[in-house]
Amino acid sequence: VESAESATRYTKLIADLIANDHQAELQLEHLGLSRRLATLNKLIETKERAGRERAILGIVFSQSRFTEQTLTTFANNLGAYRAYAESMSGMLTAAQKKRWDDMQLLPEFRQVADIHQQAFAKATATEFSIDDAAWFDLATARIAKLTEFEKVLSDELSAEAAELKRTALNQLMFLAVLLSLLGIVTVIVIRKMIHSMTDAVTTIEQTLVAVASGDLTMDPHQITAGAGDDEFGNIARATASLVT
Repeated sequence: VESAESATRYTKLIADLIANDHQAELQLEHLGLSRRLATLNKLIETKERAGRERAILGIVFSQSRFTEQTLTTFANNLGAYRAYAESMSGMLTAAQKKRWDDMQLLPEFRQVADIHQQAFAKATATEFSIDDAAWFDLATARIAKLTEFEKVLSDELSAEAAELKRTALNQLMFLAVLLSLLGIVTVIVIRKMIHSMTDAVTTIEQTLVAVASGDLTMDPHQITAGAGDDEFGNIARATASLVT
């Protein structure tokens, strides 16, 4: 496989992975998680541009000069890197922003910035004095720092997602317990109602049987004991009037 073809395949693979991340970002309904994932995606885009820059300038420094095509590619890629980095920086929390700003002061980032200036200042020069192997090591070191920061953002995102999951599970458990208690109370109330109705019907039935046999000695108060204001209560009071 030619190096150019290999690079194209690698770029497409990274682009597909980033596209999947953006799709996941759009599907998240939780705004906090969506914002954290969007921030992480911006950093991944930034790191990807840093990786492309390592390859572009590696070619330039190995040839000791810019061509019109490599200069245009370098300038466009650097503009994209800065745009993604600036967009990502604006989405960071205060603590994350401080860590990011501190990273920009590290030798890996400062030396790369100096090389950017040299590259543009000598864009039309016929020869560069920058060693391509030294550039590769420096660019790799910067990418390693970006990877470390990516892990920080990823770990914080995972921690927040795990906390939200725990909270949601606790709420579901509370709801399940509450529904169970409501179910138990409902069963108790229904059983009490059925028992009350059964007692009322039994008392009325016994009274009517006694009256039918000519026995009017039953206590009316016993017949209406516990009678409410519902239909059974009315029937119990009417039945009691038969023996008074």
